[in-house]
Amino acid sequence: MEKNGLNSQSKAYYEKQKFYETFSKAEDYPKKLDLFLKKHIKGRKILDAGCGSGKFLPLLERLVDEYVGIDLSEEQIKEAQKKINKKNSILQVGDLEKLNCLDASFDFVISSWVLGTITEEMKRKNVIDELKRVLKPNGTIYLIENDSDGEFEKLRGHIQRTEEYNNWLIKQGFEMIQKLETSFQFSDLEEARTVFGEIYGKQISNQIRTEKINHHILIFEYKLTQ
Repeated sequence: MEKNGLNSQSKAYYEKQKFYETFSKAEDYPKKLDLFLKKHIKGRKILDAGCGSGKFLPLLERLVDEYVGIDLSEEQIKEAQKKINKKNSILQVGDLEKLNCLDASFDFVISSWVLGTITEEMKRKNVIDELKRVLKPNGTIYLIENDSDGEFEKLRGHIQRTEEYNNWLIKQGFEMIQKLETSFQFSDLEEARTVFGEIYGKQISNQIRTEKINHHILIFEYKLTQ
């Protein structure tokens, strides 16, 4: 596993749960994504692909008839289990390349900051094919991704990588439908530096000057027409 960063092999995601949970809570502190999801998702069956520790679980299970969350990390699923409030919510440890779901099972699929962590292009393509396979006719996939021009990507040094990835998504049939200017918000500067240090390393955490980090988010959409 890689030492730093958040990717499909990172120690931060599998072995530093408490730091990842703080990071997840701080991301999009103004909850602009919540407003988007409330507007676009309601009353149907949804797959949260790469649900992590369940950042959107409490919201989504209130909006839909059935919520299914799948993640490769058993530790993340254990944390997400604590957030379930309804019997119509199901969590599974699973590989997004090989979903244990029937064809055309879901009205909506949401995947937040997942595909971009997969460095191998073929694996990414396999995941997209699986998400499309389990989508019902007239269903929608929403991908929540980083924009390259926010302070967050500049800190990580991912500007070019993110631009290339987002352009790749468009080539896979996704349309960028919305840009959100939001922010990370930690309790104080020390917490911001500690969390970023544990996940990304001291070189990046030492660049942080305040507890608030500007963050630009893109939402990509794919509709499966009949």
